[in-house]
Amino acid sequence: MPVFAQPFLALASADRLADFLAESYLAFLDQKQPRIIGIRFPIAAFNPLAILQQFEALYHHHFYFEHEADCFVALGKAIQLTVESRDRFAQTRDLITDLSGQILAVDAIGQPGPGHSRFFCNFAFFAQGESSGHRASPAAILLPRWQIEQQTDDAGRVTAWAIAHFVLHPEFSPETESQRIWQELMLIRSTPVVPPAARLPDAIRLIVPDAAPLGFALGVKRALHSIAEGQLDKIVLAKVLDITASQPFNLIGSLQNLRDRYPNCYRFSASCGSGETFIGASPERLVAVHDRQLKTEALAGSAPRGATIGEDEGFAAQLLDSDKEAREHQLVIDFITQRLASLDIQAQLAEPRLLRLPNIQHRHTPITATMPAQGHILDVVGGLHPTPAVAGWPREIACQHIPQYEDFDRGWYAAPIGWVDTQGNGEFAVGIRSALLKGNTARLFAGAGIVAGSDPEKESNEVQMKLQALLQALV
Repeated sequence: MPVFAQPFLALASADRLADFLAESYLAFLDQKQPRIIGIRFPIAAFNPLAILQQFEALYHHHFYFEHEADCFVALGKAIQLTVESRDRFAQTRDLITDLSGQILAVDAIGQPGPGHSRFFCNFAFFAQGESSGHRASPAAILLPRWQIEQQTDDAGRVTAWAIAHFVLHPEFSPETESQRIWQELMLIRSTPVVPPAARLPDAIRLIVPDAAPLGFALGVKRALHSIAEGQLDKIVLAKVLDITASQPFNLIGSLQNLRDRYPNCYRFSASCGSGETFIGASPERLVAVHDRQLKTEALAGSAPRGATIGEDEGFAAQLLDSDKEAREHQLVIDFITQRLASLDIQAQLAEPRLLRLPNIQHRHTPITATMPAQGHILDVVGGLHPTPAVAGWPREIACQHIPQYEDFDRGWYAAPIGWVDTQGNGEFAVGIRSALLKGNTARLFAGAGIVAGSDPEKESNEVQMKLQALLQALV
């Protein structure tokens, strides 16, 4: 129910904001209003990394997610939850659905408005108990203190908003909270739009992680033996590279490099707690849903880029003509269409094409569908993760083999990362081409799909190429 029967004066000052919060607080105490409020303020177009840099010291929790013309920066926490369960996607869906019903969304004119709050989510690759050495929470949910977003419509019109979230409680102080919100809003609005200057470590020392007892190439050989025995058709194995810098990594500079190098990829950064930050530039969308329209894609099979146009086209032709790469790609297509069908979602496939990135090119098939009336994006996320592109096939058997062939915990690597709003819209990328930063150390992740006919040396070279491309973005 609306808090006010008549239009409230525009929230154009801290005093008017305090009056609004006081009314909201009294309505909450009388149990006439939900306990969570999200106030949306209009702001000018912004640079997301400049915003992140401005508030980096103030808020220890953040989430940055950018793709094409849309970007989101989440600062601080109004509500933060973790799900320690094998049924994490369904539980996350239920938690977000419940919390969405407790949010009063208000525009800066003081009137209840459409739901505009977003929950930012990280999922670990493995659920609870599926991997020894499991560290990352199976699911992490963040409703931020500040949700700062910028979107561009099909006509090129840009809109930008800053949404302040706060939780009402018996000791809530409307005056104190209004002053804080207003000061931070002014800081957001005054943040320069120029890109931040990169300040990166001036010297990097590489540390080669112990590969014993397996090593990546040996893991590939063992996987090929399992494939030859008919235990599975495909498995995706990953490798890590641990590096140490002479000074702490500069998060903003590294993200700026990823923005510059990979403008068509999903760029992301999420604080993990304990001083860790997970960053990356993923070429792979897991799923996006907007107004019941679903988009996903099959992305599997890869080749390097060439130094010349002729060499580049030659690599592309080899990729398209390769039986091994075609089989790997078709496994992903078949899996996605079957999983969507199990959720009563009928997939429509576009013509296959090449996705070309600065250092690599992939087979790419876009897939679209219409969501059923009762469907939820997190049901799709749970149904698709992990796809054969990051796990293998059959999926369950591949996931059982992965910990046997890898000597590290994947954590958030190759897992869903993205957001869900209160209306059921959302978007998730696959957290590949990623790194975990902590102080002056970084762990870089990269993987490759192994099928019958894979060559251990060639697969080692492919993951090394991916690792080096990511390393160049960090330094």
